Amino acid sequence: MSEKRIRINKSKCISCGACIATSPNQAIYFDEDNKATVDPKIVEVDDEIVLDVCPTEAIELHDFDVEKKEYKD
Repeated sequence: MSEKRIRINKSKCISCGACIATSPNQAIYFDEDNKATVDPKIVEVDDEIVLDVCPTEAIELHDFDVEKKEYKD
């Protein structure tokens, strides 16, 4: 079973923090490279709000395999 989940294109991320500020439950956070990343286990992310706040459009929707807990692409 798959569903759409957000993923951050790190090459587009400028580490502005806008997505982190709008993300509930700390689903988006800065990684060790100071780039935004998404915890795919947390599904309580309002995709529309988070997608709209990124000034570089680094946040994208991708297919996520719920059973394997990994992105398909």
